[in-house]
Amino acid sequence: MSQEPEVGSPAPDFTLPSHLDGDVTLSGLRGTKVLLAFHVFDFTPG
Repeated sequence: MSQEPEVGSPAPDFTLPSHLDGDVTLSGLRGTKVLLAFHVFDFTPG
């Protein structure tokens, strides 16, 4: 089980699939502002 990062600490590096092409890695975006949002119920019926 992983531990939650402390508020204000840097986020751990991760890679997610892109809706455009390939994958996006957080470390590849260093120096830019990043907003990560999860939409739990998108693309699900009901």
